[in-house]
Amino acid sequence: MVGKRQIKKEETRKHLIVKARELFSEHGVKEIGMRQLAKESGLGLGTYYNYFKNKDEIIFAISDSIFSDMFKLEAAIIKSDKENSLSNLIIKYLEELSKNKEVITQLVQVISHMDQYTDSESEGRKFTEKHITNYTQVVSKYFTVKELSVDLQSFSRLCWHQLMIFIYMWFMDQSEGYSQTKSFIQTTNRVLVNGALKRE
Repeated sequence: MVGKRQIKKEETRKHLIVKARELFSEHGVKEIGMRQLAKESGLGLGTYYNYFKNKDEIIFAISDSIFSDMFKLEAAIIKSDKENSLSNLIIKYLEELSKNKEVITQLVQVISHMDQYTDSESEGRKFTEKHITNYTQVVSKYFTVKELSVDLQSFSRLCWHQLMIFIYMWFMDQSEGYSQTKSFIQTTNRVLVNGALKRE
């Protein structure tokens, strides 16, 4: 049974995440420090550190909520053209993530550092493993285990890291309608899927 203290702690943590998201959206991630986050949340800095050790942990917490909502999106699956069906879903994901560009751009920068994964209890490791699992469930709707020449978990893990590259490219893309990134997504997905599918 969860005690009142734990419930209160979870409620406070959610409040801090919401407040940080508001501040980052309004002022930018780089402009807001831990001291201001604590002050605007109505906590002392020491108390705030009990919830988040640094700003990277806050970025992971906000992104966790964003990605959880994103993975609820769906797109039509055309069995005869699965790679393009998956590409269309990825583009849908990127359009959704664009609503939180400031935070997600920072996430991609943070997640690119290996020191975020050395500790199994690190926020980076927990975030990544959780959403690889979520992405595996998505990918399994497109490709069955019998169709793949590699195991589904490994394939999904590769697709997840590929998604991180797509996010970075999408936010850097200056072409009209993100045409360059869309073309890259379709091409690389075709290569990836053709390499992963079993051949008769």
